[in-house]
Amino acid sequence: MLNPNTVSWTWKFGDGNTASGPFTLYAYSDEGAFDIILIVENEDGCLGYDTVTVTVQQVIDIPNVLAPNYDGVNDHLQIDNFGVDHYEMTICNR
Repeated sequence: MLNPNTVSWTWKFGDGNTASGPFTLYAYSDEGAFDIILIVENEDGCLGYDTVTVTVQQVIDIPNVLAPNYDGVNDHLQIDNFGVDHYEMTICNR
């Protein structure tokens, strides 16, 4: 719940980027551990803050088998990823 006496909110995401306002969404462009700091100020000029550390990991889930026999398991190659914008893949047949 928002305190009605709060007049400003400043978010520091630990990677040099900031935002303002009571609510925000942010997506990191790199992996690592980041300290997120929220600084609030009330109408009397008093400041308060809180810090939380988040760890961002890039994950690529690539199955190691492809069996297109239409049994519903590994019939299609699907690569799931989080935080990865670009990757290169080579498929070889032994």
